[in-house]
Amino acid sequence: MKNKMKVTSKRDQYTVVLENIYSQNKVFGEGMSALREHVDRRFDKLDSELEIMKTELALIRHSLITREEFKFLETRVHRLEKVISRR
Repeated sequence: MKNKMKVTSKRDQYTVVLENIYSQNKVFGEGMSALREHVDRRFDKLDSELEIMKTELALIRHSLITREEFKFLETRVHRLEKVISRR
């Protein structure tokens, strides 16, 4: 009987330890799940902001002029300034 009590007592101790480990792992898993959801929301927000930035960059590139166009405009302005200064 004494030997059976020892085995049962030992088994109960292991059961308590295993239940504790299980509980801690469950809490850890829930925390990881919450963290994953938070990170996913942040990445979704970054994706939408990146799309906005790409659109704005395309608009900026579209409105830029080449060096040749700039030189042409500079020459034209210089000519107009000469005409105005002669008046």
